Amino acid sequence: MNGRSHQAATIALAVPAGVAGYLLADCWQSGAIAAAGCLAGLWMHPDRDLPAAKVDYQIGLLGLPGAIFWAAYAWAVPHRSWFSHWPIVGTAGRLAYVLGLAWLVAWLAGVDLVVWLAAVDVAAVALFVGGLAVADAAHWVMDW
Repeated sequence: MNGRSHQAATIALAVPAGVAGYLLADCWQSGAIAAAGCLAGLWMHPDRDLPAAKVDYQIGLLGLPGAIFWAAYAWAVPHRSWFSHWPIVGTAGRLAYVLGLAWLVAWLAGVDLVVWLAAVDVAAVALFVGGLAVADAAHWVMDW
């Protein structure tokens, strides 16, 4: 499947992910968080394991800064490996990559991460990650 098809599926799945989030918590904010997690799949998709030069649609969202951000991931992770493409595992791997880089930047800037982490709403994070996992699962199904 090509990247544009993956993007279209991710956008289409944002509505059902949002409805599921709403039904889980009975509030529209939860639905919005789950839908946002699914839409985050447009930027944190499994094909980030490819160099940006090989995938034209990767350049679109955030452009060159996004390509630079994901360059180390693309170098380290083989394309369509279990680490990048399997549902749950691939989602967790990309989240770890993003959070690791965010942690590094915060540490270099002298930000106290303990205070920041204490303020995190675990339920909101779970809804966001669930929405992202929906997008990743769709990508996996479309590739196979």
